[in-house]
Amino acid sequence: MTVDAVAASAACDRCGTFSPDRKPLGSRQLCPACVTHLVQGARFWSSRYLTGVGVLLNPTAAAVLLALNYQRLGEAAKARQAWINAVVLLLCYGAVLATEVQIPRGVLLGVGIGLGLYLGRSFHETWERLKAAGAQSASRVLPVLFTLLVLAAFVTALVFLTPGEGLTE
Repeated sequence: MTVDAVAASAACDRCGTFSPDRKPLGSRQLCPACVTHLVQGARFWSSRYLTGVGVLLNPTAAAVLLALNYQRLGEAAKARQAWINAVVLLLCYGAVLATEVQIPRGVLLGVGIGLGLYLGRSFHETWERLKAAGAQSASRVLPVLFTLLVLAAFVTALVFLTPGEGLTE
């Protein structure tokens, strides 16, 4: 085997097998067997769905779905970063709601739309590769229902709790 042939057949980042036809998936170079295993073993939310959830519902929900996508791909570092983004977004929204500073609605709407677009586009290239490898979409109903349940619980808490006074009668 020549030096060029050895260089062309580098090891798979997941299983370590040498393969000349490795494919990029996320930030890793994988052999065809690993790509098939990852794609057939999990379902992913598409970049278009992540954008829709981020823009129409909440960027925090889109960050959680993005983290779940990266966990299913086995990319721990990207999943951790997406989880951190979700927690920071949740804390920021909580801080905005807890303060008495009046922020124009247009500003919050613009920030929400911008974050939703960013989160969806950050997964676009990976989704295109997954789709080309035969990946299937995950359930689109469950994240929306979960987000609406959280929203209903939040609104219920706001109706019955007055800040600084506790439970109202």
